Amino acid sequence: MPPRHGKSDLCSQYFPAWYLGRHPKHRVILASYEAAFAASWGEKTRDIVSEFGPEVFGMDLIRRKSAMGNWRVRDGGGMLCTGVSGGFTGRGADLLIIDDPVKNADEALSETFRQRHWDWYASTARTRLEPGGVVMLIMTRWNQDDLAGRVLARAKADPRAEQWDELRLPAIAEPTIEIPDALGRSTGTALWPWRYDRDALLAIKASTTEHWWNALFQQRPSPPGGTIAKGIWFPIVRAIPAGVPVRRCRFWDCAGTEPKRGEDPDWTCGTRVAQIGPLYYIEDVIRVRLTAGEVDKLIKQTATLDGPACLIREEQEPGSAGLAVIEARKGGLAGYDYRGVPSHGAKETRWSPMLVQAEVGNIKIVAPAEGMPDWIPMFLAEVNEAPYGAHDDQLDASAGAFNTVALERRIIHSATW
Repeated sequence: MPPRHGKSDLCSQYFPAWYLGRHPKHRVILASYEAAFAASWGEKTRDIVSEFGPEVFGMDLIRRKSAMGNWRVRDGGGMLCTGVSGGFTGRGADLLIIDDPVKNADEALSETFRQRHWDWYASTARTRLEPGGVVMLIMTRWNQDDLAGRVLARAKADPRAEQWDELRLPAIAEPTIEIPDALGRSTGTALWPWRYDRDALLAIKASTTEHWWNALFQQRPSPPGGTIAKGIWFPIVRAIPAGVPVRRCRFWDCAGTEPKRGEDPDWTCGTRVAQIGPLYYIEDVIRVRLTAGEVDKLIKQTATLDGPACLIREEQEPGSAGLAVIEARKGGLAGYDYRGVPSHGAKETRWSPMLVQAEVGNIKIVAPAEGMPDWIPMFLAEVNEAPYGAHDDQLDASAGAFNTVALERRIIHSATW
């Protein structure tokens, strides 16, 4: 829901107090972008429980254990507050509330911060849930690839991984052709007209850009300037057809510089694409930041796993330095069809053949039946942000693999004829 519409008052102050009143043995963990901000809501909730708990719910605080960000009630439940990326080892949660994990636009636009939030959620926060526990994620949407975007993408791709109910509350109700308004509002109605009526919201809209209005107030984040592709063009399948001829290529787009701490450099990406008749399948995307020596070992190891029938191509940087890298790599890939491919033209031109086929439904993503690989939501997020995203290495590698299996053999046959 939009900024300044009371989501933290409702969800991080009053709701935890009501929840503990109904479930006094349960434990609540509240996380936000900063520990101090989270603790301020913990203090407000504690004060409500202190004032109204005995009368309304018959619930009392343990006074000696009532710090603003870490307090308990006599029945054993309580509330712990922390910052996103913070730890709470040894603590479990029946209710995990994540309120505004993104502090500002700089964090929202930083892939490093978005990945940090996801790693924290997947490795720390999500693992703290007790059996039957629930997560409440409260956000103003800043970016398609924010934490909400990632959990929703994963739930859509694999409902067995997580199940979410999404409540989207735009500041001004929109036409309900695809998704009905959650509150049943008619088009153009303000969300909280007693605080921000339609005229006030339109004044805010006029003072900002369409991108930020759609993201922050309408909860429809999209890259500034529009996009050239959509993630929904790449449907997910569980396997490729069996018993038919397959042509495969793994294409590598290697970062030109080694990663340095605190920076957000390009990624080394290797995408494997399979062609079966008129259809193409993205089977795997490797996305890493490694030193040059580690990349060399990774390419050799991946070649062994893919097998000698899988073509290997790598983007060849211009000049003698790029040629030297390709020639050196060949020595360790004896028995494999490995070549360097010089890049020509703008990125959008190189992506175009793949995106045209994706738009008409000829390119699928393969996700194994036993789970949803992490690369899939990251790949779809990069597609949705192109060409304005911070990185496009996955698109470069995928387009390179597609162009190889779709066009290389055709060119060779034409030249032979």
